[in-house]
Amino acid sequence: MPKVLITDQYFFDFILDIEVFRVLRYGYRLTLLAVTHDAVPRQLQSELSSRLGELVLREARSTDIVAQGEGGIFYITLPFAGLAEAKKAAERLLVWSRERAFIVKNTRVQTTLSVGFARFPTDASDSRGLLQRAVDMLNKARRQGGNRVCWPETK
Repeated sequence: MPKVLITDQYFFDFILDIEVFRVLRYGYRLTLLAVTHDAVPRQLQSELSSRLGELVLREARSTDIVAQGEGGIFYITLPFAGLAEAKKAAERLLVWSRERAFIVKNTRVQTTLSVGFARFPTDASDSRGLLQRAVDMLNKARRQGGNRVCWPETK
């Protein structure tokens, strides 16, 4: 099945609602990753965002849903993924960005990524809370200097 990048935030919100409903109905785990570049030159933001979208889409599993949100943030739903699987998926993205460069306008641009994630129903009680918690963890990763993964501590 070909992978598709969802670029409409309202559509992604709808899809996330459906995914959360399925988790409640069938009792599996769901993790939402939020990924973005760390500091990048303003003139390269759009192109780097496009390249990051390609990377995220390529690294996603066929069962994952990938979406582009505002501010250069990309989201990946990871159905049936718990903490260990989410850490592994996030770390793959970080390793890729550390070991390779993005090519933008015939120029190699080395940048790092920040990743935040949250799990449903462990870290949130609904789809809005899940999305907000993943973004909160992404912002925590960025505040701590970037190039890292953050997730909520288990209660």
